[in-house]
Amino acid sequence: MINKFAAAVEQAAAQTNMAEAQKGGGDYQPPAAGLVRLRFVGYIELGKHDKEFKGVVSQKPFAQFLFEASGPKHPPREFDGVKTPIMFSERMVKSQSEKAAFFKLFRRMAAGTSAKHFAELLGREYIATVVHNTVGEGADAKTYANLKDADGVWTIREPFIDNVDPETGEATRTQIKVDEPTVPLRCFLWDYADKDQWDSLFIDGEWEAKTDDKGKVTQEARSKNVYQNAIRSAHDFVGSPWQQVLAAGGEADIPDPETPAANAGDASADPLEGAG
Repeated sequence: MINKFAAAVEQAAAQTNMAEAQKGGGDYQPPAAGLVRLRFVGYIELGKHDKEFKGVVSQKPFAQFLFEASGPKHPPREFDGVKTPIMFSERMVKSQSEKAAFFKLFRRMAAGTSAKHFAELLGREYIATVVHNTVGEGADAKTYANLKDADGVWTIREPFIDNVDPETGEATRTQIKVDEPTVPLRCFLWDYADKDQWDSLFIDGEWEAKTDDKGKVTQEARSKNVYQNAIRSAHDFVGSPWQQVLAAGGEADIPDPETPAANAGDASADPLEGAG
């Protein structure tokens, strides 16, 4: 697979080594639990957004991760007559603290490679175990699909399964076939962004407004262009080199800053509705 972001990725990897720790509801049906084949198709640095912890709000840099699923238990789903692949989306604070989810995920995904940056792994294949967890009770209960186990450990790993013969103790390794991606790679490197990266994020259209049985709007219509809008709404967007590039190109409109909301760890939720 050709990575058209290679030049920017090489520049980012030369400056940032992510392998080094820094001390310190509705009709939604979750993807099936169990083994899933994944293709890493998106790494997007979103800039600084609000993060609440124990009642204190601070501004943290966020990154978005996109994985396209495949395999017998996770075939594409059909929406309005169009087959759409199941996508797992993880959004988290961009931190190289040795305890951070971001750093731990990089260590797992970069295993067996010389990669120093997430963007170097774009297009790479993995497997993972989808874990379901249920929040709420009775009619209000919702089940979410996660790429972490009950202890919060990432289940993403290299696409191999090791088998041990119980009689001889001999180990054999089987490679799991992961389908080629059907969606384009998305990438945005905050300090090394260019027009190709920006254009890779664009999503046309909007989600229609939702109404209850009395016709009252319960959720306003929303743009599907979530990644570009999130970058524009970042606290550190104004004055950034990339904001100046967009302004020069006539794309300077900036939405109001958002406040991320918890999504109970749903790996396939709306990409901007949670902070992992």
